[in-house]
Amino acid sequence: MRFQAALLSLVLVSASGVSADPFAAFGGSVLLHQNTLYISEASGFHEPGQVHIVKQQGDGAWQIVQSVMAADGQVGDRFGSAVSAHGDLLVVGASAASDGNGRVYIFRRGSDGLYSQAATLDAPSANGATGFASSVAIVEEAIVVGAPRASDGAGQVHVFVYNSGEWVAVATLRDDGDDARFGSALSPDGNRLAASSPGAAKVAVFEWSGVSMNPAGTVIWEGDMPGRFGSSVHLQEGRLAIGAPAAERVHTYFWRDGEWQSDVMIEAPESFGERSQFGSSVQVDGRAVWIGAPWASGGGQLMRWDESGPIEILQESGLSGRPSFGAGFAASGDFLAVGAAGDAYGEGTAFVYRRGGDGWAVSDVLYNAVDAVPAVAGAEVECSDGAAGPYSCNRVDLLAFLPNEDMEINRGVRLNDIWGWTDPETGKEYALVGHMEAMAVVDVSSPTGPVYLGTLPRTEGSPGSTWRDIKVYRDHAFIVADGAGQHGMQVLDLRQLRDLADIPVTFEPTAFYDGIASAHNIVINEDTGYAYTVGNSSGGETCGGGLHMIDIRDPANPTFVGCFTHSGTNSGGGGATHDAQCVSYQGPDSDHRGQEICVSSNGAALSISDVSDKDNPVAVSQATYPNYAYVHQGWFTDDQRYFYQNDEGDELSGLVDRTRTLIWDLTDLDDPQMIGEFFGPTNATDHNLYVDGNLMYQTNNASGLRIVDISDPENPVEVGHFDTTPYGNDKAGFNGTWSSYPYFGSGTLVVTSRREGLFLVRKRNIDT
Repeated sequence: MRFQAALLSLVLVSASGVSADPFAAFGGSVLLHQNTLYISEASGFHEPGQVHIVKQQGDGAWQIVQSVMAADGQVGDRFGSAVSAHGDLLVVGASAASDGNGRVYIFRRGSDGLYSQAATLDAPSANGATGFASSVAIVEEAIVVGAPRASDGAGQVHVFVYNSGEWVAVATLRDDGDDARFGSALSPDGNRLAASSPGAAKVAVFEWSGVSMNPAGTVIWEGDMPGRFGSSVHLQEGRLAIGAPAAERVHTYFWRDGEWQSDVMIEAPESFGERSQFGSSVQVDGRAVWIGAPWASGGGQLMRWDESGPIEILQESGLSGRPSFGAGFAASGDFLAVGAAGDAYGEGTAFVYRRGGDGWAVSDVLYNAVDAVPAVAGAEVECSDGAAGPYSCNRVDLLAFLPNEDMEINRGVRLNDIWGWTDPETGKEYALVGHMEAMAVVDVSSPTGPVYLGTLPRTEGSPGSTWRDIKVYRDHAFIVADGAGQHGMQVLDLRQLRDLADIPVTFEPTAFYDGIASAHNIVINEDTGYAYTVGNSSGGETCGGGLHMIDIRDPANPTFVGCFTHSGTNSGGGGATHDAQCVSYQGPDSDHRGQEICVSSNGAALSISDVSDKDNPVAVSQATYPNYAYVHQGWFTDDQRYFYQNDEGDELSGLVDRTRTLIWDLTDLDDPQMIGEFFGPTNATDHNLYVDGNLMYQTNNASGLRIVDISDPENPVEVGHFDTTPYGNDKAGFNGTWSSYPYFGSGTLVVTSRREGLFLVRKRNIDT
């Protein structure tokens, strides 16, 4: 069988929040060349990007035989965002390497069949963020590199040849169109190269003479709705396929009589749904054209078309997250490999198909099985000389670690929020661990021997969710999830944990509240017996995203009692709430003492409200501060005078260079005063913080748990930390710890770390 080289790729982009979670994205690019598959994993979260070399074994199975990465690779370098191979040469683009300037890595295959790094290529001139290495191709003996953001967005394509032992830039091709993005996609075919300019709806073809790249025709879309014509392109033996995914179509052309002549226009089937991105990836395979639609209904679809029309449509069931099936693929005759880089919540998967008499069937499923972080149990690991085993620490000892896999958590599923419950009869302590698909229950009464007891699955029909939140009242857990469709609020009677026999158990909700659908968070005032869901969406009584008030004094029968929205406190001009703390106020402001007060973090401002009268809640005040990005969450001091608040976006947006906590003096609730800022030692993004006595417990993503002495409330001092991620760095972003629960009487602190698992730690006796 003769394999034609094919390359199609995917770049995952977040459309929500300040920044995307880092995803592994295995299968983002798929290349088939000389009976070898090259599958990229460009977005590693604790390792630099990789390209996996996959070969068929004697038993017919496809297996990873080598994984290559840059010698100077760093997490986030996007190594593998573009890949090309020819003969024994492998060229890999790393579009975010070299301080964001982009770099190309060249590998050669040795006599042992393994690749080793031979050289690197940098942009010929340091023009800043040019997008260099966004696309790569090998045209005979020349390496071609796209830089679509160069020349103020017009784009450039650079040509390199090997001369006297080094790769030398010999030509720079340009497109003079404004924002043309020339070089966004490259497709080699023998001595020809197709280079696209989707901003100008144009594809240019060149011929390599051995000395120079010479024009060999140009295709320009001149009709209405260019639809990002040229976002994808594939050239094979005189036939050209060009994708216009914003218009949901693909155009094909033939080389005749010295010019490119239009052949057919292929439109997305109605079954793919709206905005399927049909044409994000294309490949010519003989008389057929393969077309990817990674956002089509069902998690992405792939269509094979020939003159008779769409003859085959493939998709996979059972994928999780936003799979983007079909964004990267490679086809040759009866062989097909398809990437689903968003499957397993961004871990990524690739599927290998063979075509037989009954059509296409999956023969292999490929992914990078990352080694689990080993469990820790049985004995305390003391923090000594700044480390507890592999974990950086200061005056915080490791009691135990329960990996995600030991809580029956599926591949790619990440932990999120956590809360705790102490059984008033037995004194046992339990961690209620949220993750993307469920809530896990762990007995932490023996802090060096945690026991996983079981899971309460998400509401049937609800998708997996990055955000799940839990609070407890009267021995019942209340669980909500955001971006989760018709999830509602689940209620679980925790007293049943006393009599469990065979574990682990699959729990069923004790009660279910359908007055909401999705909610970002839940807040409970245990003194009054009222719950407040916030960030409500997707149906039910959303309360404009503000406080949805629920009477839970009878926990098994929650009852809606009202709404409160504080206009002008959210970045959209509304009053949607991200998080809140609601208390029976006993603080220094005598005008409000005895009332039920909520302090809400609403994105653009801090909101203070009096919700004592559920029929007539009242806005008390609002406040903001310089250089805010996203007012995220906060907590009162025990005396309810001070309020510590974090900003989730200020580090990422460059407004501050270190983790910042805002200090509010709420002596007068009608006139909040921001009196200071506390800066941590790293640039990590802050997430959740809680206060207990003279200590504040912060979970600051990549830098882990930080313990801060607030005995002098206006001058906090960090006195301990435990970093749950021994790899990577402590820079801004969303990786590592999510939250902690510091209120167990035993002093055990439980901490969730997204991809790692549940940590049980204990602070040393700290003189505050």
